[in-house]
Amino acid sequence: SNPAMAALREHCASHFEAVGKCEGDEACSQAHFGLVMCMAAKVCKEQANQVHAQLEKGNEGSTEAAFADVQSCLAKYAAKARESNKQH
Repeated sequence: SNPAMAALREHCASHFEAVGKCEGDEACSQAHFGLVMCMAAKVCKEQANQVHAQLEKGNEGSTEAAFADVQSCLAKYAAKARESNKQH
């Protein structure tokens, strides 16, 4: 397994747990949001800050767009982590 991803998982363990245990759409989407933002705070800070900024403005469309950026940033990070894992 990947050390960078493992560290992230450890850092956000309670969020991973919440996602595993959540029931109902509302609770699960909040749990998922919390997990993504927890990971983003570590590796996609700029994108995470955008989400918080849009949330504070109460700007739903922009918040969703910013959150999509966070998710693609995390996906890139995970892909990069997998790549660097293969090279060792």
